[in-house]
Amino acid sequence: MRRCPKGSPDAELLAIKKEQLGLLEEQSRQGHITLYYGDETGVNELGYVPYAWQFKDETLGIASARGKQINCLGLVSRTNEFVFQTSYGNINAQFVLEFMEKLSLDLTRKTVVVLDNASIHVAQKVKADAARNVWHAGSREGFSSSICLPIHPI
Repeated sequence: MRRCPKGSPDAELLAIKKEQLGLLEEQSRQGHITLYYGDETGVNELGYVPYAWQFKDETLGIASARGKQINCLGLVSRTNEFVFQTSYGNINAQFVLEFMEKLSLDLTRKTVVVLDNASIHVAQKVKADAARNVWHAGSREGFSSSICLPIHPI
């Protein structure tokens, strides 16, 4: 079972984003840019089992308790390049900005990072820095852009 977002994306906007993504994919295949897809996740000690089979008079359970959690912001390319940073703290807009700044220092060619429209990806500070190519300053090539796609499946 998958969780799905409420509502549906604007069809026209989704078509435009798909077209943009197709152009970026082609540029990446031709070696003109490095294209990363990014997201974050967390892993903790709280168990999750959506369902289980059990006999009528049997009760199954998994003992779990809130414990440590580690969060990870990662970028992966079609060529399986994986760049990541972990944190025991929250991943917020400031964490994303610092991660991108560090990444920009090691770039060797134009790089595009594609993110979904999660709140930390579309925070005003992140959008403003991406639009101004702030991350370009410390690198030879820098980020050419980043686009946010609707969370809805493509």
